[in-house]
Amino acid sequence: MPSRTLPAALLLCVTAPALTLLGLVAASPVAASPAVAAQEEPPADTTPPQIDLDPCFGSEPCQRQAAYVAGWLDEGDDLAVLGALLDGEPVAERVYDDGSGFEPHGWFHAPGQDVVYEVDYAMVVGVPQGEHQVTFYARDLAGNETSRTTTVVGAEPPGRPGELRAPERPRRGGFVLRWADAEQNGSYVHRYRVQHGREDRWTVGGVPSTPDTRLAWFGLEPGWHTFRIRATNGVGEGRATRLRVYLHRPG
Repeated sequence: MPSRTLPAALLLCVTAPALTLLGLVAASPVAASPAVAAQEEPPADTTPPQIDLDPCFGSEPCQRQAAYVAGWLDEGDDLAVLGALLDGEPVAERVYDDGSGFEPHGWFHAPGQDVVYEVDYAMVVGVPQGEHQVTFYARDLAGNETSRTTTVVGAEPPGRPGELRAPERPRRGGFVLRWADAEQNGSYVHRYRVQHGREDRWTVGGVPSTPDTRLAWFGLEPGWHTFRIRATNGVGEGRATRLRVYLHRPG
């Protein structure tokens, strides 16, 4: 059977373009692998730390011996620096993250409280007597900052105990004194001092639990007796409430 070959002219027509194409392919550099798409940069962090910087807990102005903030960070939030100003002057600053990792505050004893608990952040600013502007600020590693300025009135000595009365107990030679709580004036009352002549007695409470407002005083002679009661808080002792009562002889 005769071989089926293409005529030479037709072969040239077929092979010339093919050779030209092969030459172009050979002359062209090898196609590079598809480039890995550049990863998009994450959006810049513009959200400041989301922490509560209100020392008045929603009741501004407030009266405090010391203003403080304390708490825990939300999931995904960060805090690098916590600081405070009193009337515009820096008074405290603490670094919680210098870039090597967050270090929580740890145990915290809130002013005027008798409990200690673990927190992520905390700061306390003493407030002198009078009205002041207390500013707390927080900053993250990206430089985002949030702040809050609050009007805080410094604590004062407590007010006078009120409604002092002393029902007599002639058979026991004395009285059972009772009175109403004194105004705290920004600091917990932790003691009442009862004076009779040159003798003092006290009722004492565990802050923030108030001390008793009742005291029995027996063993007295019949006749007139004067009692003075003063409250004490974290700032000092307040003015006295005075009561003069007569003890009758046992019937």
